[in-house]
Amino acid sequence: MAVHAVTQLHSPAARVGFGSRETWLAALLYTALTLLLAYPVSVHPASLRFTTGLDGDLGWYLLGWDAHAFVTEPWAIFDANLYHPDRLTLAYGENVIGIALFAAPVIWLTGDLPLAANLVMLLSCVLCGLGAYLLARNVGLSFAAALLCGIVFECAPSRFFRIGQVTLTTIQWIPFALASLHAYLDGGRKRDLRLAAAFTTLQVLSTGHGAAFMAVALLMFLIYRALLGEPPRLLRRIRDLGPVGVMLLLPSLLVFLTYRAVQRETGLRRGIGSWVPNYGDFLASPSHVHRFLHDLADIDVNTAARAFLFPGYLAILLGLAAIAWRLRPRAAAGDEASPVRGRTSLAFDLALMAAVAVAAGLTAGTLIPIRAGTAILVDWSRAAWAWVFCAAIAGFGAIVGRRNPDATAGSGWRRFSVLLTVALAWTLLAVVRPTLRAGEGLVGWYFANTTWDGSPVRTVTDRELSAARMRQRWGSARPEQFSVRWTGYLTVGRAGLYDFATTSDDGSWLYINDRLVVDNGGVHSSRTQAGRIELAEGSHKVRLEYVEAGAGSELTWSWARDGGSFGPVPSWVLSVRRVRHRTALAARAVEWGIRGCAIFLVVGGIWYYIRSSRRQDVARWMEARRRSPTLFYALLALVGYGLALGPPYGLWQYVYWMPGFNFIRASSRFNLLGLLGLAVLAGIGFDRIASRVRDAWRPVLAAAIGILLVVESAAMPLPAQPIQFEIPAVDRWLRSRPRPFVVAEVPVGNVNDYRILNRRQTVFMLHSIAHWQKTVHGYHGWRTRYHELLYTDMQAFPEEVVLARLSDLGVTYIVVHTELYPPGEWSKIEARIGELSSRLRLEYVEGTGRVYSLSTSMRAR
Repeated sequence: MAVHAVTQLHSPAARVGFGSRETWLAALLYTALTLLLAYPVSVHPASLRFTTGLDGDLGWYLLGWDAHAFVTEPWAIFDANLYHPDRLTLAYGENVIGIALFAAPVIWLTGDLPLAANLVMLLSCVLCGLGAYLLARNVGLSFAAALLCGIVFECAPSRFFRIGQVTLTTIQWIPFALASLHAYLDGGRKRDLRLAAAFTTLQVLSTGHGAAFMAVALLMFLIYRALLGEPPRLLRRIRDLGPVGVMLLLPSLLVFLTYRAVQRETGLRRGIGSWVPNYGDFLASPSHVHRFLHDLADIDVNTAARAFLFPGYLAILLGLAAIAWRLRPRAAAGDEASPVRGRTSLAFDLALMAAVAVAAGLTAGTLIPIRAGTAILVDWSRAAWAWVFCAAIAGFGAIVGRRNPDATAGSGWRRFSVLLTVALAWTLLAVVRPTLRAGEGLVGWYFANTTWDGSPVRTVTDRELSAARMRQRWGSARPEQFSVRWTGYLTVGRAGLYDFATTSDDGSWLYINDRLVVDNGGVHSSRTQAGRIELAEGSHKVRLEYVEAGAGSELTWSWARDGGSFGPVPSWVLSVRRVRHRTALAARAVEWGIRGCAIFLVVGGIWYYIRSSRRQDVARWMEARRRSPTLFYALLALVGYGLALGPPYGLWQYVYWMPGFNFIRASSRFNLLGLLGLAVLAGIGFDRIASRVRDAWRPVLAAAIGILLVVESAAMPLPAQPIQFEIPAVDRWLRSRPRPFVVAEVPVGNVNDYRILNRRQTVFMLHSIAHWQKTVHGYHGWRTRYHELLYTDMQAFPEEVVLARLSDLGVTYIVVHTELYPPGEWSKIEARIGELSSRLRLEYVEGTGRVYSLSTSMRAR
């Protein structure tokens, strides 16, 4: 039976049908677990809601808008009615189009947005479990192990207790896509590749977070398979994908291009500004068992936790069993296990793992520059790594050559000589780079005060001017308040008008040639300011100053030439001293040469292993690990949790710059990707434990572990609130008015208190559901500086300057909610409105709501 378990675990992916009896049984199990663990919302989805605050309300709006756009103007779905007059405002945050595909029928039939939101969140839990189950089956796990894998991914506290966040809980298409890719690469069916494309697009359309998680998982999977000898067969892959697959992937591309356009137009950034240490969160969990154990050990991690990231003790133990234990098949008659062969295999594994570690370190050292002060240290490190890597290749090749007399020595030496030549080129480029004293960045002075006074705590050269770089420089000694000043030279290749912009929290100032170009000073949350200056070709003195007054920090700066699109200021144009443009270009070319040599050595080294040895046992070794899920899903878990870690050790700082990743506000959310890797490892761990148990006891063992997993995750009854969702009569009255029109609502709230302001804008945004016409209001986790200033001005309603501002925006109706004013203030407001009767005409009154139309003459001014 152990032999059968080995065959099952390492066999080609099993083709488990979506309609098979086992799949339906798994779906029923995961449905029952969702209904149990989500009590009482699962029993009363039309009257209770999860306690998610503004994020839950935002989810209602998003689902409602998408369902509305599906049947009106689906081609304009990203032009949501909020934040008038901005365009493509749905791309200011999550679009949840993929989720709305399932919620829309409920909305069309009942008009109940909270009910639709609850149902899709409950459904996502079921699908997460089912997707993980299918993934486990398609990598060769037993039925029982796959069920346990699904239970971990569905029920683990670190995922299940995000159930109320519709933009985070709906990541179910990631395991479905991975399962389809496993099936395609191991079985070759075109249908599986097209299913992978469909699931990828569904995830991209569902949540931006899920799209980022999906990108990491798929990229890692494809690179992993390629490094372990998966034949590329690009033409065949394209033919297998076919026109159908291309059409399935097209929506993903269109969504990506839309978000990139919005990012360029608005400077939208998130994430690294709120990147904070979160190591205690990885022990936090609200389940009954975990709270009991915390009380027993007299530790309190839940109180200070920003997120519950602990996956559960049993899941971790099963994952460790997958890594530590091996399936040991019984020897067949007359077949004695050879300890020498086992040691040789282990040595082979260790040798290749060491080579991979060298390659990883070499690549990281190339792509992530390391600097100390103004000296360039990384180039010599690169040169050393090049020769170490080639020496490792030579040593391994010599061992393989001795053991394989069939290998062709001449061709092997020619291949190795190419690698030596590239290593030599790398060394020469590394020697040349420091002599080109350009593109090294700006000198930064870091002060432990907000006024740049006294001696700086540290003086370094920074190529990247950002919040991530500042955190890295300060490390664990970062003060609550500080200031930084960077000085040096900016080199431009062509004369012209240049626009510069900074996005910062708190103040930032940019000086070029001692002239203030961007004034983004003051104590404020994240905002963007821009300025323009005419520059001649060559180097120009530049100074960027930043002040952090407390709490979160954020800093980015960008530029554009002659009215073009803004983009990041590249590091190669920043120098400590005045340089010529051609010198900066030469330094950039040398750096690209160093990167190219690094990539060539890594890829060429792998190619050398494969082509020079021609050993069948090497090919078998690589194929076995390519098909075995243990190593890959261990790597996926490590990368997911590594990205979730806060500063200073987390991986988030190294990927934040990549397209799509800087939309994510909190790095801790990547623990969901790590949990998927852990869930598969837990299933593998069960199979490895079960291989040591008699056949009759395996179902009992699986049932016991499954029950323990559920008990460890349980925290019902979950915190819930009664649903209070009613649109005022005055907003419903607007539905009967001639269209189109634009709405503004007052009072907007205190702009100095973001909690009140965001709460008020969310309420007004939900009011627009009654008519779906344009509104100046909105809450999407981010807004432009334009609307921040607009809401500041609207606090003075009904002064003439406010009416003029609103009329310029084309506002048709102003809705006044008198109950939201402080006691005694409405009477003063009403008296002032009476003085402006020629401009504001009362159209409708019901309860405490009033609708005023902004006169045509006023709007024409």
